[in-house]
Amino acid sequence: MKLVHPEFNYQIEFKENRVNLIVIEDKKVFREYIGELYSQCIELNDLGKFVLSHKEKEVKLSKKAEIILDFYSLDINNKKIITKVYNKLKEISTEEDMYVETGKINSEIVRYVDKIVDISDYPLEFSIDIDIVDLFKMANVKFLKDYTSELDRICDYISVVNEITGKDIFIFVNFRDFFKLDELKEFYKFATYKKIFLLMIENKVNDVCDEYEDVFILDEDLCEIY
Repeated sequence: MKLVHPEFNYQIEFKENRVNLIVIEDKKVFREYIGELYSQCIELNDLGKFVLSHKEKEVKLSKKAEIILDFYSLDINNKKIITKVYNKLKEISTEEDMYVETGKINSEIVRYVDKIVDISDYPLEFSIDIDIVDLFKMANVKFLKDYTSELDRICDYISVVNEITGKDIFIFVNFRDFFKLDELKEFYKFATYKKIFLLMIENKVNDVCDEYEDVFILDEDLCEIY
């Protein structure tokens, strides 16, 4: 896959075992490009000029990429993820191994409600259209959070988003400021193992991890260095 922008000569190529490190030194330009990427990743508008392609065919950035501006706010149990999980669980409930069991539960719920209504002194009627997803919500089904570090939490989030949504490009903004080089190496090792592509966009950088990172610099004079 490739990510290009009409104002860059450089083409960002997503390769296995490599991490793209983009350094944009001018703060205004940095802000503008991050704004474009963010808008395209969340489908806020059509103003972004970045183009993602796979085998010469354009791919919508929002389908393949997730942009992370603040890793502290990442929540593995956010509504978007949990909704997709519930829908997948619903699919499981209708598969051959669970179909009969799901039918029994639905019948038991109807029987229970009917009995309660019959015992009451009120002239009631009911109509039940049971959605198994409502049971998951009632049971508060969610992901277990068991982390030993911030990086563990981030890696877990990435794994789940990748598995649930199919997104395999994760864009981090000024992420490297918060972690030591050895921690970054562990993070990159994880991404390599999971076959996940990382795009690290920074406003400045002091050291480079040659073992993993392919570096592109757009300096203060907007000259491209790579």
